[in-house]
Amino acid sequence: MAINVRGGLCNRLNAIGCAIQLINSGFAGTWGKIEVVWEVHEECGAHFDLLFRPLPMSELVVRHADRPWLLHARRRNLYFPEFLRRFAFEVSWQGRDIRKMDIYELARGKRSIYIEGSNEFCRYTLRRSLALYFRPTDELERRIESVTRQYAPQTIGIHIRRTDHTDAIRCSPLEAFTSKMDAMLSLAPETKFYVATDDVATKATLLSRYPDQVISPQWELRRDTVQGMKDAVVDLYCLGKTNEIWGSHLSTYSEDAAALYDIPLTIVSR
Repeated sequence: MAINVRGGLCNRLNAIGCAIQLINSGFAGTWGKIEVVWEVHEECGAHFDLLFRPLPMSELVVRHADRPWLLHARRRNLYFPEFLRRFAFEVSWQGRDIRKMDIYELARGKRSIYIEGSNEFCRYTLRRSLALYFRPTDELERRIESVTRQYAPQTIGIHIRRTDHTDAIRCSPLEAFTSKMDAMLSLAPETKFYVATDDVATKATLLSRYPDQVISPQWELRRDTVQGMKDAVVDLYCLGKTNEIWGSHLSTYSEDAAALYDIPLTIVSR
């Protein structure tokens, strides 16, 4: 079985989480190993091994997209990988098409399967203790530690998703976050907030409003570069190492940060 994981960082981690759960359930024994294909492109500009240590299970390996039939089919490659997959695999599925189906029944009797998955591609999902499986590299662990040592005994993670996420912008406005932050500080003035956001203006506003309470390093916000992806992983784990997270509507980043170490997540809404 080969799984080409698509989309941004957390979409990919969630797709790999499905593969982990298939292995944990004994489902994957038919194929020996599951290969996770990790393509580098504009949504994710760094390979898995620059961000994480190897996965702690021998049945699952993350590899570069080094064979043409494993690549995502698109206009620039004339959709040729899709043609080649007819000879390399018995079946080829899009994760969005099989997500709610019974993958046991779908895969019965088939030995070579290709799946493209952005986020969960089946009902077997890993939504707890993600940090047991996804362990940042030593370099990134040191960076995470340098930030989290600034935390107070009570540090709340704030994730404010902006840019192209219209649902988060509409349903989780900035004023809803600041209202909760003000209320918390009136009860516990020593509280600190780790702020993760993809919007420079939002970060500047919160740093100006709460100069002594907000921790929010200046990360590179691009995701098509190695540095930007490293910063995204550090940001995610710093968020996950808080006491609880106040997150954005329909954001996988908020959800995955909370699932790293199984901390409470509250979705902030107007």
